[in-house]
Amino acid sequence: MNERIDKIKSGAYWRVNIRPTTFKKDRVNSLSEARRIVEACSVKLRGWTYPQITPEETKSGVDWVQSGCDLEEFIEYWRFYQSAQFIHYFSVVEDYPEVKERAMDLVTGGMGFGTSRQPSGYISVFSTLFRITEIYEFAMRLAQKDIMAPGVCISIKLHGITNYQLFSWDPERIFLRTFVAAIGEIPLESTMGIEELLAKGHDEAINQTIYLFERFNWVDPPRTIMVEEQKKLLERRL
Repeated sequence: MNERIDKIKSGAYWRVNIRPTTFKKDRVNSLSEARRIVEACSVKLRGWTYPQITPEETKSGVDWVQSGCDLEEFIEYWRFYQSAQFIHYFSVVEDYPEVKERAMDLVTGGMGFGTSRQPSGYISVFSTLFRITEIYEFAMRLAQKDIMAPGVCISIKLHGITNYQLFSWDPERIFLRTFVAAIGEIPLESTMGIEELLAKGHDEAINQTIYLFERFNWVDPPRTIMVEEQKKLLERRL
């Protein structure tokens, strides 16, 4: 799996770490239970599971289970420990050549940019909202398994995105301005008690998404629209 991580890190990528706020080695009794927990808590709201569980790639170590995939734009690797710590690396989908080309055509109207204006890559606004929501939903489901008390730390980092530009796949929501990241890494982090996470996890996902978009120099991203789109995701109406 080291080769998989190297492949993921060769471009822009996400790193997720979900863990209890206090360390306890054997929060999960067995590796079989660890597998069942990930399978039971996995999130499938829009045709792709978070995290992706591939049977032929699912393996066990001394105190962890792992899986992932390498399928066109979807390149992932995750590991779940008996300490209830979850670590997940995955590539930025929009970096896949065919996806990137479609994004560029949509942003530029098929005309392209001059070299001086060419962004390094693209990040979809609503796909990002949906992915962060899925991460928090997964953390909420883990919290319901009584293995995370007294609280949960959720760390999300988006790496390698200097000069990446936000865009929308919806042609009715084409931006009139460009929002581009001037920094290479954007860290997001929440520490919440179990009850707070279960009550406010989806709101916190929106908070963190807005925080991320502001680091792309987008002033006052529209929270109302994000709440509406997140609701569609959670209700499987996309």
